[in-house]
Amino acid sequence: MKSHLNYLVLLCSVLLFNACEKNLVVVDNTTLSENEVSLNPIIDFPKSPYSFELYLSMQNSNEEEKNINNSLLALGKAFSVLINNNNYVQKIYSKLSNNDFISINSLILDNEIRNALEFQLSLHSKNLDELLDEMNYEGVDYYPVVYFVNKSNNNLNIENKPIVSCGVSFDDTNSDTSSEYIMSWFGNQEILINNEISLNMTSPLFIITNHTNFSNSEKITIKNNELNYSLLKSNEVSNIWKNPYTNSYKIMYRYETSKYSEYSFVSCMHTTEGFYDFGKGGFTIHKIHKNDVGKTIRHLKHFTTQSIDNINNYLGMIFVTFEKDWYATKKDVLVNTNFGQKVAKCPMKFHNEYYQIAYLDKNSMLYVSQKGHILLVDENI
Repeated sequence: MKSHLNYLVLLCSVLLFNACEKNLVVVDNTTLSENEVSLNPIIDFPKSPYSFELYLSMQNSNEEEKNINNSLLALGKAFSVLINNNNYVQKIYSKLSNNDFISINSLILDNEIRNALEFQLSLHSKNLDELLDEMNYEGVDYYPVVYFVNKSNNNLNIENKPIVSCGVSFDDTNSDTSSEYIMSWFGNQEILINNEISLNMTSPLFIITNHTNFSNSEKITIKNNELNYSLLKSNEVSNIWKNPYTNSYKIMYRYETSKYSEYSFVSCMHTTEGFYDFGKGGFTIHKIHKNDVGKTIRHLKHFTTQSIDNINNYLGMIFVTFEKDWYATKKDVLVNTNFGQKVAKCPMKFHNEYYQIAYLDKNSMLYVSQKGHILLVDENI
């Protein structure tokens, strides 16, 4: 990406608002410069080689995804102006005090925020209600949210001015980087942010992205072990998986339009006392290049962070592999087990972007294979 991305350096000593921006007035007649938030520290961000609107117009996404991306882009751009007003920022923080994200529908119950948002959208011939209605994908309704993605960063300073992004990836096809960038704004600059940058930011990062409460449990069933899906069992004495890992897998489908698919997993142990999650937010197994879809990849990755010897009353293990989007909210995937259902929470842009879903109990191996296969091995074999 370096060959196509210029780098802009944002200095604390440079005022965010120039003379033109100081004349910008929101509908409540409060100039942004009168109520602005403190500036960010010095930081370098990659800059987009194209305008975001031009980039989206060149993509081959289906019509529904294109509508969602355009809505998120418009809302993100509008919010990037609104957060210059500290009054609106504090209202958003209050809604996010006990949550990682808040729906825009909830935010606009505040008339000041609604009016300011409608005003900013109107400057670009956009209508708020129409954007909120254009959030359907493959028969499932989504809604836009403000996602405080780096809320748990240890070095976060909420006194810094927030940065706004939208949940739309930006892929430089001429770059070999496997990092997934998303469209973002700092002041009036269009910039790019990836997961690595977000983890090191001291400034809050608000991502305008899509969420749904839908989960498709009716499509997930547990089947008996079959020949087309290879699973190796742990020792026959205990019939308990000690510490399973994979060293061979492939995907037959990709959800990404970018160069790499971030093949990831969440897993948990099932005991008589409940479920114990490992990998909240998802561990990456491998970033699979688009040319490697359909190929068997041999790469070692453990599915737990501790041996189940340390867990009492073990019943089984659940794992879900999926296409991870670091900027996305966690979508629910329901896994049927012999003891009921478990909700696996996977950060995916859309709710159905998973590959394999499995439940391994201590006496038998049960699984669902989807869009490829994965080989599970126990380290004690």
